[in-house]
Amino acid sequence: MEDTVIVPIMLISPMRRGMKWLHKHLASTLMGLFTKSAKQDPRVIVQGITIEFEQKAECWTFVYREKEFYCFNAELTLPSLPQIDSLLAGLASIENDMKLRIKNGLKQWTGGHAKIDDGESYIIDVTGFAQGLVVAKWSGGNSWGDLGVDFSIENGSIVEEDWGD
Repeated sequence: MEDTVIVPIMLISPMRRGMKWLHKHLASTLMGLFTKSAKQDPRVIVQGITIEFEQKAECWTFVYREKEFYCFNAELTLPSLPQIDSLLAGLASIENDMKLRIKNGLKQWTGGHAKIDDGESYIIDVTGFAQGLVVAKWSGGNSWGDLGVDFSIENGSIVEEDWGD
């Protein structure tokens, strides 16, 4: 037993394989015990749209017509393409109202230091889609810092406005 070294799962004779091989094998075996390989986020493709579950953020995401959609539930109720098109048209029709509210909100929240049309954009939260609710989450203006605003939209109208950082 003096010339046998025990390595996880196998016995190896250093005389036959050499110490270099032993060190290499032992190092790679131990590294495997303490590291995890990154798992790929699950994804499905429906009607040409790639829908991915982002494990770190714990949400579903997809992009359609250059707009990002998110769902923060484990279960995603996917709108049909005509529903998504209608949703985008509805958001476009109230975008000026949202921007006016943002302009007024920025004055209130930042004392006029932050401005509209400063690189901001919005994502669309469809978590409540099955209940008829979507949220346009605005952020990213260069002068906004961490500030953002969520507009809850029901039946094409803004029903709630929520500011925060």
